Amino acid sequence: GTTLAQQPFTEVNLTVNGIRSGSSYQKVKKFGKPLRVKIIGFDECAGQYRRVLYFKGLEVGLLGSKNGNQSHVMSLTITSSNWTIAPGIKIGATRASLIKAFGKPVHEESSRIDYVTRHNLGGVTFYLRRGRLYRIEMMETLC
Repeated sequence: GTTLAQQPFTEVNLTVNGIRSGSSYQKVKKFGKPLRVKIIGFDECAGQYRRVLYFKGLEVGLLGSKNGNQSHVMSLTITSSNWTIAPGIKIGATRASLIKAFGKPVHEESSRIDYVTRHNLGGVTFYLRRGRLYRIEMMETLC
């Protein structure tokens, strides 16, 4: 029989204004006071507490201690070009510029491009409308 070698998935280490998956709550605090905070509660699967901080055009999901101080970033949602996405991507970018910046996607459709996160701990989805980036979601897999 013939065995085909599986190509490793292209990993994206999404960074937004210097924070990424695993960044501490202390780094997120540098963004200033969030517009609002949503306490999701205890996540049985992760065995820690979840909360979401809402900034204009950015949502930061945290996982950690009950009071949030000992938490780390586990999700990011970006919807505004006010945020800097490494390497030099902004909301409004073209499909071609995304693929040039991040490489071959794991999955691709007309309205989205999917990658895995660093160390394949979750996924990053770039959402497109009329060929332009309008939303990015990064989420670690909790189970």
